[in-house]
Amino acid sequence: MKPLMLLLIFCSLVEALEHRVYSAASHDRFIGFPATPTHNPNFIYTGSRYTGLGWIKEESGKQVALVSPRHVVFAKHYGLGVGTTVRFLTMSNVIKESIISNVQVVADPDGSDSDVILATLQTPLLAADGISFFSYYNPNSLESYQGQSIVVFGFAAKAGSGTMDSVLIDVDASAAGLGTITVMLFKYLVSSGSNNDAYLVVGDSGSPTFTEVNSQAALVGTHSAVGADVPLTTRFQYDSLIDPLVPNLNALMEPLGYHMKKSLLPSTTLSASIGSSMGVLRELAAGDITVQIANAATNDANNLTVSLSFASGRAPSSISGAGWICESLSPTTWACRRGGLVKSSSTSLICHWSVLPSPGDLTIDVTHDSDESVSTVQNLSRTVYPSFKAWATPFAITSVSDDADQDGYTNLQEYAFGTNPLVSDSPLNLTRSGNQLIAIYPQRRDADDRGLNYLVKFSNNLTQWTEETPTQTIVSLIEQSPVAPQWIDKKITMPMTDGRMFFRIEVVLDE
Repeated sequence: MKPLMLLLIFCSLVEALEHRVYSAASHDRFIGFPATPTHNPNFIYTGSRYTGLGWIKEESGKQVALVSPRHVVFAKHYGLGVGTTVRFLTMSNVIKESIISNVQVVADPDGSDSDVILATLQTPLLAADGISFFSYYNPNSLESYQGQSIVVFGFAAKAGSGTMDSVLIDVDASAAGLGTITVMLFKYLVSSGSNNDAYLVVGDSGSPTFTEVNSQAALVGTHSAVGADVPLTTRFQYDSLIDPLVPNLNALMEPLGYHMKKSLLPSTTLSASIGSSMGVLRELAAGDITVQIANAATNDANNLTVSLSFASGRAPSSISGAGWICESLSPTTWACRRGGLVKSSSTSLICHWSVLPSPGDLTIDVTHDSDESVSTVQNLSRTVYPSFKAWATPFAITSVSDDADQDGYTNLQEYAFGTNPLVSDSPLNLTRSGNQLIAIYPQRRDADDRGLNYLVKFSNNLTQWTEETPTQTIVSLIEQSPVAPQWIDKKITMPMTDGRMFFRIEVVLDE
C-alpha cells in the first residue's frame, strides 16, 4: 500500500482551489472579487443556486454556507470570530451583510467535537432579500453518495468539479486538536480527468461541497483535510459530512426556531384546531385561544411556520408557545416559526387578549407549512360573549352588588333588567286585574350568552322560598310592544283568593 500524507488545510495562504485546466471565465464565481464583486455570467455552475454561499469580509478567502436565515457552517480548525462580518451577493449584485454573534462547535454523533462549527448571524438573510439558504444532502443510504457528482468551492470564490468516492471514513486530526473525525472522501486523479476537476489546497478549509438535487444545490460537507500518495498519483480530499451532524445542528439551531432543511423531502400532513381547555371569552375581559398544530403519523416536520390573521381590531395582544418564535407583522397578522415537530405529536400556540373585543365570532385564518408538508389555510373561530364589565364601563361602575343610584336594585339587577344604574327607577310593572295580580318585567333574550339566570321564586311566609310555581299561578314569556330585538318580558299572573303569596326575582351571574 502506498503511504498517505494527510494535511489539515487551515493555513491562511493565498493559494486557492486548483483545477486541471483553470479558466477564470468558467471557474470564478465572481468578477472583481472581493473588492467589487459582481456575478460572472459565464460561471459554469449556475450562480443563482449559490446566493447562500458567503464570505468573511475581513478574510475573504473564508467561504461559509448559509443553512438557515440565521446560521452558517464552517470548519472548526480554521475558525470564525464573533463580531466578524459575513457578506453575500444577490443576483442583482447587491451585497448583503450580517455580523456573527455566536459560534458553537457541532458535536459528532459520539459526543466528541466535529470539525464543523455553527455561527449565528445577528440579522437574518432572507429569500425576500435575494439570499437563499441551502438544504443538505440526505440520501437514504451510504451507497447513494458514491459516484455522485459534486461542485467544490474554495478560497477566492472559485469552484470546480469532483466525484464522491466514499463516506464515513475516520481520519486522525489530532494535529489540530480534533482527535478522530468522520469525513467524506473525494479523489483527484493526477493522470486524467475532466478539465473542470479540482483539488483542495491550503486555504480552502471550511468552504463547502455541494451536489445537485432537483436542480438545486444541496450541501454535502465542509472541507477539512487533504492528503496524497507517494509517488503522487492521487490527491485525497476530505469533507466533514453534514448529514450525520444534523440532529446536533438542529439542537443548536432550535432556540431561534430553525432546523436544517432536507434536500430529499419525505411528506407529512399538518392540521390546526382550537384547543378544548379554554373558558368563555367575555368582552373587555382577558382571554386566551389555544391553536393546536398536529403532525400526522408519517414523518417529522421541520421548519414549521404558522401565519395567524385576524379581522381589524380583533388581533390578540400576544402569541406564544413552547419552542415557538412569534412576532407581530401588522395590526392583524402574526407569524410564528418552530424548528421541528416529530410525527404523531402536537404543539400549541396561545393567543392572548388582555382586553377581548366586541361580541361575535373571533375568526383566525391559520396558514401552516413545513419543509415536509403542503401550505394549508384553515379557518378557526371562537365566540366572544357580552359581559357585565362591558355594560358597566360607560357608567364607571365595577361592583355587581353595589346600588349606585340607591333605588333598591343592585348594579347586577340593573344590568339584567336593562335599567339605568345611575337613575332611580324600577323595571317591575305591577297591576291588578279582577282577582289576579299581574307582574311584568323585562329580561334579556341573550341571557344564556351573558351568563345571566333569572330565577322566579315563591313563598307564603317570606322565609322558605321555592321555584315551584303555585297552583293557578302562570309564568310566561310575552313579546314587548313593539317587539324589542334584545328584550322579552316575563309575565307572572297570580290569583289573589288563596291567602297570602309572595314572589321575588333573583338574578345570578355566571360569567
